[in-house]
Amino acid sequence: MQQEALNLFYYTTGIPIHYLSSDGTRYQQMPRTQIDPLKRMDHIIKLAADRVRRLSGHETGAVVDDLHQHYFVRSAGSQEHHIDMLLIGPVQVHEMTQERWDALFYNGGFSLQDKALLQEHYEKTPNLPFVQLKYVKLLLEQLETLDYTGVVDSIEEGEDFYEVRRAVPGAYSDEPVDHAPFTLEQDFLDGLVNGDRSVLERIGDFDKYPIPPIGNGNPVRAYKNVLISGVSVAIRRVAQVGIDFRDLQHYSDAFITRVEQTDDMGNLLKLFQQMFYDLFDMVDEYRQESYSQSVIIGIKYIRNHLDSSFRLDNVAQEVGLNPRYFGTLFKEETGKTILQFVTDERINLAKRLLKDRQNDISDVAVHVGFSSQSHFTQVFRKKVGKTPKVYQETHSSMDEDKKEVPGV
Repeated sequence: MQQEALNLFYYTTGIPIHYLSSDGTRYQQMPRTQIDPLKRMDHIIKLAADRVRRLSGHETGAVVDDLHQHYFVRSAGSQEHHIDMLLIGPVQVHEMTQERWDALFYNGGFSLQDKALLQEHYEKTPNLPFVQLKYVKLLLEQLETLDYTGVVDSIEEGEDFYEVRRAVPGAYSDEPVDHAPFTLEQDFLDGLVNGDRSVLERIGDFDKYPIPPIGNGNPVRAYKNVLISGVSVAIRRVAQVGIDFRDLQHYSDAFITRVEQTDDMGNLLKLFQQMFYDLFDMVDEYRQESYSQSVIIGIKYIRNHLDSSFRLDNVAQEVGLNPRYFGTLFKEETGKTILQFVTDERINLAKRLLKDRQNDISDVAVHVGFSSQSHFTQVFRKKVGKTPKVYQETHSSMDEDKKEVPGV
C-alpha cells in the first residue's frame, strides 16, 4: 500500500522518485529514463546523503540546490534490498527571474551553450507552489514502511543518467555555505603587503565558493555586502605598508559608492578584481615614493635571481654603488638587510610553489636558491613554523579544491 502511494504521488505530480543506497547506487527511479542535460545527479545525491544522516526516524528533509530547485529526502532503511534513502525531486518552486538567471551565469560558471541546456532542464522540471511543499513532506513522513518488491536490481548506468559535471556551489540556500578558505584570503592580503602580484593569477579561485546568504534573499545585494566587507579588511591590511590610512579610507568610500551604483552581477565581479589591482597600484606608488631608485633596482634584481646564489656584491654591482654603502641604504629604506630580504622573498616564493602538490620539495628548494633540501627545510621551518612537507599537505591547491562542494 505504501508503494502504491508513492506510485500515485509520481503519476499525479510528475515529480521524480529515486531509490538509493547510502553510497549513491541508484536501484530504481520513476521515470525509469530521465533526461538530465546538466548531468548533476551525483552532486545532488551527495547533498542528500549528508542531509539524511542528520535526520531521525522517517523525518523528511529538504535540499535546495544552486538552480533554485527543491528535493526531499528521507531514510528508507531496507537491509534486505540495500535501499537506504528516497530522493524526491527536482521540484521548481521559485520563479526564474532575470536576476536569478544573471546570478547563475556569473556565479555558477555556465557557458552560453549551458544556457540552452538550463532552459531545457527548467522546462522538464515539475512546478509546485511553495505552499504545497509541506504536504509533500507530510506524505513522505507518513510512509513508515515501504514494500520494495521489484526494486531489487541495480540500474545500469547509461548516457541518460547523471555523471559529475562540476560542483557549482549552492549559493542561495538559507543554510550555511562554505566560504573561501582563510589561506586563500591570507595569500592575497600577504601579496598586497609584499607587492607580490603573482597572487592575481589565483583570483579565479574565489569563484569556486558560493556567495554567502547575506542579502536578504537577493544574490546581488549579498555580493555587494561581500565587496564592502572585503575592501574594509583589505585597506586595514594594506595600511601596514605605511600608506596614510585616510587615503585608504577615501579609496574605500569611492569603491563602495561604485558598488552601490552597480546592479549587474558581471560588473560587480569586475569591481572585485579591480579592487586588488587598485590596491597593488597604491602599494607600488607608495614604495616608489619612499624607496630610492637604487633600492628599487636592487629589489628587482633580487626577485629576478632568487634561483641563483648571489651576494651583496652582486646586487651592489647591478645598482652601481659601493657594497657597504648600498647595504646600509637598503636596510634604512626597507627595514631589512639584503640577506633578510632575500630569505623572505625565497620563502614566499616557496610557499606559492608548495601549494601545488605536484611540485617536489627538493625541486622547490633548488628553484628558490637553496643548495640543499635540509637547509631549505631548516630555514622554512624557522620562518613559517612548520616544515615544507607539512605546509604542502595543509595548503596545497588539491586540499583546497576539496572544499569546493559546500555542505548544504
